Amino acid sequence: MNLRHTLLLLPIVLGACRSGLDAPESADDLRTIDGLSAAGRHEDALIAAEAYRQNHPDDPEGLVQFRRAKAAVMLQQARQACFAEKNLEALEMTREALKIAPDEPVLAHWELKLERKLAQIHAANGDEFFASSSLDAAREEYEKALEYVPGDPAASAGLAQVLLQLNYRRGMGEQYYEDGVHLLRDYWLEQAKTRFAYTNKYLPANDRAKERGSMVASQLAGARCSLAAGMEAQGLWAAARNEYRFALLLAPEHPDAVTGLARTRVEAEAEDKLREVERLTRNKQYDKAREVIEAGLAMTKLQSERFEGAKAGIEEAILENSYQSALALESDQDFEGAIAAYDKLLERRNYYKDALARRDTLRTYVTKAAELYQQVLDSADPADKLRYLRQIELFWPEYRNLPELIRLLKPALTPGEPGNP
Repeated sequence: MNLRHTLLLLPIVLGACRSGLDAPESADDLRTIDGLSAAGRHEDALIAAEAYRQNHPDDPEGLVQFRRAKAAVMLQQARQACFAEKNLEALEMTREALKIAPDEPVLAHWELKLERKLAQIHAANGDEFFASSSLDAAREEYEKALEYVPGDPAASAGLAQVLLQLNYRRGMGEQYYEDGVHLLRDYWLEQAKTRFAYTNKYLPANDRAKERGSMVASQLAGARCSLAAGMEAQGLWAAARNEYRFALLLAPEHPDAVTGLARTRVEAEAEDKLREVERLTRNKQYDKAREVIEAGLAMTKLQSERFEGAKAGIEEAILENSYQSALALESDQDFEGAIAAYDKLLERRNYYKDALARRDTLRTYVTKAAELYQQVLDSADPADKLRYLRQIELFWPEYRNLPELIRLLKPALTPGEPGNP
């Protein structure tokens, strides 16, 4: 059906509705609008219909004509968008046209056609992602396809395979995957569901076949829900979420699957936040990590303890980072800086590893070094000076200008004198 014939379906019924019009001028105007539509000049027809409606506001036929002309223009624009592969834009315009003229079968036909086209596009995208092992991206594409055409066989089969692969990757094991493939091959897509679907197609009045088809789907969905519940008990939220998705592919209204998916979707998102907290903590972005924890606590109903543990983990990370910083200063012989770092650490916790003992030892070094250095300054004997400096050197080789003083004093002492090696 070409564009002209398709759009002519919208206004063509108007001719049968005008027998009651008394004014020849009104009838002529309406025939003019019809002629413009018949010639494919839909925008001109819309302009004429708008003018007629303003001149004859009490004529209900004028409103009908205007709505049909406007819907025809919108459908023409939607078709052009479709041919330009702007399919989502075309679907939105078609749906807007349906709001204006909800009883037009041509618009309903184009809405269905565009939905199927978008479903096919997303299903094909899902196939490409699946082939390249981009499973999460494939899942998103298949789910988009099913939003447009619920129950689409290609998207349903693709999504089922993706969910199996995702859970297999999460460590569900070889047997899990084999059982899932067996389910798809022998009990769902090709056997039970398909046979009952054929029965319903050729014997639509066979209520028993419908009931058995629903029973098979419900039983299979129940089995997936039981498996999902076991995964939840192990804290495998993302895997359980996929199983509930799988169950809903089998039985879209299965109550356990509906509530289970809602529950595990929240908990899987919360688990993602826990992983984000780990990343932020490793990168020492502690304030941001705390913000994510609070967001996760507001979201989760089943993982509060894990978030509290993550909060404690941030505190431990801060303490360990402070401890390592103090150790680094100590290794670099910045004893005063190390003491200050240990003090700051011990303010957060009274005891942490050997921080208290290290700090006290460094305080002793600082005090002892200051005392010996003062003796160096007070002594007039080069040998005594060098002896005091050597004592400091034993525990603090880089104290003040210690290396320079030792270098200057050594030539002043003759070989064999006390203090001169």
